[in-house]
Amino acid sequence: MKKKGPSIATLIVPVMFLAFGIISLILYSDLIFGTKVSNINKLLQQGTVEANEGSFVEMDIDAVLDNFAETSHKRNGITIGKDQHYLVWLDDDSMIAVSVKSKKDVNAMNDIMDKTWDFLDEKADDFTDTPLHLKGKLQKMSSEMKNYYQKSLDYFGITDADRDIHYYVVDCTDSQLLAILVTAFFFVVAIPMLVAFISGKAKARRAALEAEVEADMGYAYQPYPAEYKAYDSTEEAPAVDVPVEEASQDLEAPAE
Repeated sequence: MKKKGPSIATLIVPVMFLAFGIISLILYSDLIFGTKVSNINKLLQQGTVEANEGSFVEMDIDAVLDNFAETSHKRNGITIGKDQHYLVWLDDDSMIAVSVKSKKDVNAMNDIMDKTWDFLDEKADDFTDTPLHLKGKLQKMSSEMKNYYQKSLDYFGITDADRDIHYYVVDCTDSQLLAILVTAFFFVVAIPMLVAFISGKAKARRAALEAEVEADMGYAYQPYPAEYKAYDSTEEAPAVDVPVEEASQDLEAPAE
């Protein structure tokens, strides 16, 4: 019976995972490899913050005024994570929003916020001496976030007449490690499945060829055993005694 290899349908899943891996690699290549990540202070000096929407930026945060909103992520009605959004006071005296997710970053931002207010309330001589270094994607605020952001600015009496206000958020909820793990996951799942598919196809093709040989030869095809040794012309051939029958000859005189 002719053996069939894996069907094309089994190729759908690994191809999908491979596609997701490639898309993830493209989307997070700057974050994963650390390329094309601009410093926020440099963009502020150049006045190109808005022009760099969608790019990855890095920043050192030493002054936070408010944790103005949070976003809850739920699955089947159960909260599985929260993004915290902060009003950040930048080095050029302007304002911008920063979003973080990990417990470590949230704790660090809250600590910086407490120390910022200690300084403003004259309980400390300076802001924190341990700024938080973050990398994130510069994005335009959603209308809902902008509403909460504006309420925070109004509460503190901060207006664009006093300083520049950037209605953008540096989204740091996707960490470099997370981006690497997610991208690697897709490739780790896809590659073995693709290898198995190709291997299955190769085995099925070989089985089909062997079946054709068997049909043509009239008996089951048997490949040479492993111990088979091909004749080497450089070696002396073994002597073989072959019995030879003596030939008889009848001599006749030539015809006249």
